[in-house]
Amino acid sequence: MRVLWLTREAPYPPRYGGDYLYSSRLIEALAAAGVDVHVLCSPGGGLGPDVQCREPSVTWKVVAPPPLRPAWRSLLTPLPNIAARQVAEAMRQRAMALVAQGGWDAVCLDHIGMGWLLPHLERARTGRRPLLVYIAHNHEKTVRAQLAREAPGGLPRRLALRLDAWKAGRLEDALVRRSDLVIANTEVDEALYRREHPGVAAVVVKPAYEGPVLDPLPPEAKPRRVVLVGSFGWLAKQLNLDAFLDEAAPRLAAAGVELVVAGAMPLDYERAVSARFPSVRLTGAGEDLTPHLREARAGVVPEHVGGGFKHKALQYVFCRVPILALSGSVAGTPLVPGRSILEYADMRALVDGILGVVDDAPRLTAVEAAAFEACRDGFRWADRGVTLRDAFARRLQEVPA
Repeated sequence: MRVLWLTREAPYPPRYGGDYLYSSRLIEALAAAGVDVHVLCSPGGGLGPDVQCREPSVTWKVVAPPPLRPAWRSLLTPLPNIAARQVAEAMRQRAMALVAQGGWDAVCLDHIGMGWLLPHLERARTGRRPLLVYIAHNHEKTVRAQLAREAPGGLPRRLALRLDAWKAGRLEDALVRRSDLVIANTEVDEALYRREHPGVAAVVVKPAYEGPVLDPLPPEAKPRRVVLVGSFGWLAKQLNLDAFLDEAAPRLAAAGVELVVAGAMPLDYERAVSARFPSVRLTGAGEDLTPHLREARAGVVPEHVGGGFKHKALQYVFCRVPILALSGSVAGTPLVPGRSILEYADMRALVDGILGVVDDAPRLTAVEAAAFEACRDGFRWADRGVTLRDAFARRLQEVPA
């Protein structure tokens, strides 16, 4: 099987978000499952993808990046900003040439940001028609509408975000409707696609985990510390962090509970967070998170805006950190509220929960142990590569060439 995978940037450091992790590991796992994978992308800003990729059989084709454009320019196009900023002539020409040359069993559009290529690929597909596969990272219509409702700012900004959300939903609908196969990363997103597009061919391929697996430490052997792991470059992630810190920072500090926020964020946003919440300890991008997880009594998932799979949940589970989360924040995991995760209805209740269990060693130990047991055998990237390969193979049998 031969697959052409079209993605935004080389999905390796210094790109740290969960979307890049999902892309890179799916590519590698698919190749490890015996598929001949060719990836077309722009540079990611670090070492070349051929150097950072752990699967040597992957073929990387790197083109010039899109030009830098101000965000407002997307208002003048039919595309949402996330796709408009990816438009690049070098990518268009190379993608069309590769598709037109034929020999592909499947062509993957990885992320809604690559949706601008859809009409160009449809024109380029000649002769034996390869599968067109959309790799979804979120149910964008839901997430963008949430973002437009929750984002602060004046009327012009709110109207711009609403327009952008509408355009993202329209592009997502086109991708789902015109693709031969849709890959969702949670059952929740798959159900939404099936409800909106009856008859759509959709398969769930969840993220997996390959980081350190720690032995458990008793909570009383750790400092009174909680950790929030994430990547905070996207506005939705910043809104979630701001809402959590507004409630949590003063209350945890007053109770003598240390709060660590671990992960990458833009420098100007990091400075603003440090100024507003001096009691919160921030770590930088690329820092090894294992010590922070090792020494935390609990890990937090305070995400009320944004969908998709939360990679931080698996980091917590396998580093043996019990999870406290807003209800619905960990779609795609087998965690059971009250048993293997503690869930709360809103930010105030979540902080109440942290303060209520931070010194309850038996409760924390039981939740952590149940979470690890629920996840220990179900999150291997090698399995995801096989699932993806088999989904392609089945769909190739169903779709006329």
